[in-house]
Amino acid sequence: MEPVHFEAALNGDVNKFPFCDIEREDLSEIFNKVSPSGNSLLHVASSSGHEEMTQLIARNFPFLITKQNYEGNTALHLAVRAHKLNTVRILVILSKQNPNTSTDTLLTMKNDDGNTALHETLFAIHTSKKNLIILVDVACYLVLNDPKCFLSSKQSR
Repeated sequence: MEPVHFEAALNGDVNKFPFCDIEREDLSEIFNKVSPSGNSLLHVASSSGHEEMTQLIARNFPFLITKQNYEGNTALHLAVRAHKLNTVRILVILSKQNPNTSTDTLLTMKNDDGNTALHETLFAIHTSKKNLIILVDVACYLVLNDPKCFLSSKQSR
């Protein structure tokens, strides 16, 4: 991954290349690249809470929605850890809109620690002293969008 692309995703700068010209067919090579930790540009934008950037990348490269980094985290896991409710919503909505990406799969995907996005939310609620209302909203949103993600969390105890 090029540092300039990483930085633009981190800062949410949709006016920088390749984001300003994202609909070009030859850009898939850029969006297939990952950082040393295995994060795609979608992971970076999502963990930074840049809603417009997250939506732009996920719409044009929906395969990145379920792509896991080297720790098994999806962009959803990272958005949850960063307490970014609107980014979580965007990822879930776009996964529902794409026939090749299942919301079911996204919400039940586990990272290398065996945690779903809901697990990450519940851990954050337990350990965080800030953003508790947002985290509770994230947990409710995830469960409402797929009650099976709650069952998946209960079964893994």
